[in-house]
Amino acid sequence: MGIRAYLGIDPSPTKTGLALIIDDDGLLDTRIALIVPKGLTGTPRIRYTRDALRTFVADFPDLSAAIEGPALYSVNQPDKLGQLRGALLLFLDDLSSPTLTVPPSTIKKFATGNGGASKEKMIASAEDLWNQKMTDDEADAAWLSFIAYAYYSTEPLHALTRAQIEVLCGIRRPKARRATVRTYRPNNI
Repeated sequence: MGIRAYLGIDPSPTKTGLALIIDDDGLLDTRIALIVPKGLTGTPRIRYTRDALRTFVADFPDLSAAIEGPALYSVNQPDKLGQLRGALLLFLDDLSSPTLTVPPSTIKKFATGNGGASKEKMIASAEDLWNQKMTDDEADAAWLSFIAYAYYSTEPLHALTRAQIEVLCGIRRPKARRATVRTYRPNNI
């Protein structure tokens, strides 16, 4: 089958976490990086991050990805984060890489079994699995690469936890959202 890579991206206006799980005919390797564009703002920061991602994945043309989606009701620089996510998604689309967008609570549930887990718990669970020190952005990226691997890989997934299987089932078959029906009621004046 050859080499296949599974990319996780935790985009951030200040520092972006990247992680790759590399599957070389069943031999797995993981690479984790943190991109911190010092002193750059606006378009130069986005370009710097996109180019760093290009370099990070250059050796892996067979790539699938998962990127962290926006948090519900997020107020932390949503415009900057949206621009960065858009540029990274466009880059992945140019590579024809299938890409999942995963909400933060789903990443937390996959990593810890609890969709409301703290950053500290996320980091600790990632450090235990990958046996290395990580920042919160690196831990999120590592878990996203694992989600991409579990979702896109053809390998049997017998070693996953119940919460991880539930997350994958939820991604494969999302619940239909119920439409809100609003009734117009004129004021009787």
